[in-house]
Amino acid sequence: MISKNDIYFLVDTGKDEVENIKLFMNAIHFIPIISFFVFFGLFANATNYYVDATGGNDNNSGTSPASAWQTLEKVSQQSFLPGDSVLLKRGDIRAGEELVINGYSGTASSPVVFASYPETGNDKPVISTIVEHSHLWINQGNNIWKAVDPPSYHPERLWVNGVEILRANSMTELDGINFLWLYDADENGDLYLYSGTD
Repeated sequence: MISKNDIYFLVDTGKDEVENIKLFMNAIHFIPIISFFVFFGLFANATNYYVDATGGNDNNSGTSPASAWQTLEKVSQQSFLPGDSVLLKRGDIRAGEELVINGYSGTASSPVVFASYPETGNDKPVISTIVEHSHLWINQGNNIWKAVDPPSYHPERLWVNGVEILRANSMTELDGINFLWLYDADENGDLYLYSGTD
């Protein structure tokens, strides 16, 4: 145990210089031990949370592979602390699920970590927010079609019949050659598509 008498930082104790250096050197030996306990203390309360799309259940604690959560919605509802880890099961493919990462209290030295488990084995987990939608369209002229019921979210990518098409940044770019669609978030959230056929 370290007492206040074991640590010496140029305090005049009335002892000779050799004794002062000896006390100082004894105190230095304890610095790595103290640092270890301070560092370990930061991570002592860190928790691993497990998410398994097929074998999990959102009513579980999530703190072991056997008691894993099932959905990303459950993960999105949690408040994680510095040092916590959220581990997604390898091989899981999550289509149409969204992971919302807000309000976590990780720090630069003790982040909230998202990773996979087990460490080896199947492919890494996949989160795909691709959702299939069908829309009614109104012809705007010049082969430009406007969705009657645009999505309520901001789409980033668009596939038509399994082929990804490039997004325009403005109506003037929507030329049918380089850019084939536009989501106009600045206006009314309208979705436009260039198509030479009905």
